[in-house]
Amino acid sequence: MGGAADGLRAGGLTAGQVGEWFGADGVGRARTAPPAALAHGPSRRFLAEVGLPLRAADLELAPDLGAGRAAPSPGAPPRQGPPGEEGLLGLGRPAYGLGRVVLDGATGRVHLARRPGTAAGPGRDLLASDLSTLVALAREVELVWRTASDPAALGGRRGPAVADEVAAAALGRMREIDPEVFAGDAPPAHWAHAVLARSLRWGARPGGPGGPAYEITPDLVAELGEPYRYAEADLPERLVHGPTRRLLAEVGVPLGDGLLQEPEERLVPFGEAWPECFEDVGPGDPDARWHQRDFLLLAGWVHDLPVVLDGATGRLEVPVGGDDCRPDAYLNRDLSALLHVCWAVRRVRTENSRWRRGPVPLPWRAYAPDALLGMWAERLVAHLDPEAFAEPSRPWRSLAEDGPMGGLAG
Repeated sequence: MGGAADGLRAGGLTAGQVGEWFGADGVGRARTAPPAALAHGPSRRFLAEVGLPLRAADLELAPDLGAGRAAPSPGAPPRQGPPGEEGLLGLGRPAYGLGRVVLDGATGRVHLARRPGTAAGPGRDLLASDLSTLVALAREVELVWRTASDPAALGGRRGPAVADEVAAAALGRMREIDPEVFAGDAPPAHWAHAVLARSLRWGARPGGPGGPAYEITPDLVAELGEPYRYAEADLPERLVHGPTRRLLAEVGVPLGDGLLQEPEERLVPFGEAWPECFEDVGPGDPDARWHQRDFLLLAGWVHDLPVVLDGATGRLEVPVGGDDCRPDAYLNRDLSALLHVCWAVRRVRTENSRWRRGPVPLPWRAYAPDALLGMWAERLVAHLDPEAFAEPSRPWRSLAEDGPMGGLAG
C-alpha cells in the first residue's frame, strides 16, 4: 500500500489523479462560480479545475458551493453565517448524518462543524489543512478497504495483528500528508475511526471453494474469549461439514463474549436439548421450524435465543423465540462468518465504549463517535455476511435496530 498522496503536497493534485483514485464518475468539479465569500484562491482553483470525490472517507461532498442558494435581493446586505461560523461555506456533510463539512473561505481549511442551532452552540473540528490534503487523506482511508480485496496484499496475511498493522501504517502516512491536522499524539477521531472501521476487513482471509467463509486464526478467537476446542472424538457423526469440524477442533469457539453464550449442552441435537419447541407441532407447522430438530446446539445468542448448526452445510440459525419473538432463521453462513462478524462488532463496541467512558484524547466538538461507529458496525456485518442483513427480521439486523440493547455498536 503506497503513500496516499504519492509524494504530492497541497495544491499538487490534478483532475486526472483524483479521477483515477476515486473513479471519474465519482468526482465532481464546480459548475458555477464560487461565491465571493470564497476568497482563498487555491481553493477556488481546486474546486473548478481538480474537483472533489463526491463520497469518500465517510464524507459526502458537494464541490459546487453556490448550488441551491437563492440570489440576494438587489441592495440587500450580505448574508452572515451563524455566530462563530462567519466565512464558513457548506461543503457537504458526514455520511453518518451529524454535522456539516465546511470550508473556511479565507484560509482554505476544511472543518467538521456542528449544525447551526444545536444546544451545544457553535463548534468545529479541523479535518484538513486544505482541499488537496482532504482528498489525499480520503484516498488513504479508502485504500485500507480496497486493498483488502487483493488476496495477495501483504503476502496474503490476515488477522487481528494485521488489521492493527494496516491501520497504523495508514495513519502514519496520513500524518505525513497533513502534519497540522495530525499534530497531536492521538490521531483526529473522524480519521482514526474511518481507518479503524475499514481495517476490520483484514481480520480474516476469505475461504476458497468448498472451504469456510473465512480462514479464522486462533488469535481472532482468543480476542473474543477463551476458546473451547473439541476433541475430534467428541464431535458428533452428524457434523459432516468439514470446515466446521476443523474449526471446532483446531481453533475452537469462544463463549461468553457478550454475543455468544455457553450452551446448556454441547453439540447435541436441538430437538433433544429443547424438546418443548416441538411438542405440539409437526412438519410444516408455521409455529415451529421442524427442520431444526436435528440441528446441533452450538451456543446461546442475545435475546435468550440458542444458535443451532446444520451439520451438513455448516449454516447457523436461530429458532422461534418466546413472547412472539419470530426472527428469521438465518444467522450466518457458517461458524467462520459468525466469528469474523462477532470480532468486528466487538472491536467497534470496544472503541465506542472507550469514547463513552472518556476523557476523549482530543477536544473534538462536532464529531459524533457513536454515529460513525454505529454506521460501520452495520456495514461490516452486511459486507462480511450479506445474507445476515438481507431481511429486516434477521437476527443481526434486529440487533442493529434494537435501541435498548445499544444496537451493534453497543
